[in-house]
Amino acid sequence: MTQKTYSKSALILPIAVTALMVAVVAVVVLSGPTKPKTPVEAFIAMCGDGVKHADCASVEDIQKTFGFDLTEEIKTIHTKMKKTAQDIAQGRLSDDAYEACLTSGECARVPMLGTGDSPDSPEGKTISRVFWQLADGKRLSPEVCAVIPACAAGLKSGAIEFLKNKIVPRVKKS
Repeated sequence: MTQKTYSKSALILPIAVTALMVAVVAVVVLSGPTKPKTPVEAFIAMCGDGVKHADCASVEDIQKTFGFDLTEEIKTIHTKMKKTAQDIAQGRLSDDAYEACLTSGECARVPMLGTGDSPDSPEGKTISRVFWQLADGKRLSPEVCAVIPACAAGLKSGAIEFLKNKIVPRVKKS
């Protein structure tokens, strides 16, 4: 029986490849997805994907699981978005002031056309329409709901629906 011998250079490459694979796996596993910072973010992460989860089936389930009232959260964000859009439309918030206001939490992010966005494109028209619905202080519409992450997640999960242009919580079946 003959014994094979390998040179050191022949052994270094497989060891280096193995070490690199272990390092990549460690980075992927350790970095993982970022954890939600708030109960609302946890709700959006779990329930906003359109997959039906028992913990997301109704406003009551969301309250029990995540500890917040979905309809109140949507109302609060919608009110803050309307005020922010009105301040922008009336010239009370410059770009810098808007960013500072967002950072402080006094304002809510509102949809606006970015540099290079065409106001005549279908997307541009939708963005403008939603912005002006907010600036004009209109009721919550399905288009505005779509830009409020908690509202969009509530619709996708089936916990809320729109009836006669207002949000209606889904009643939990006993």
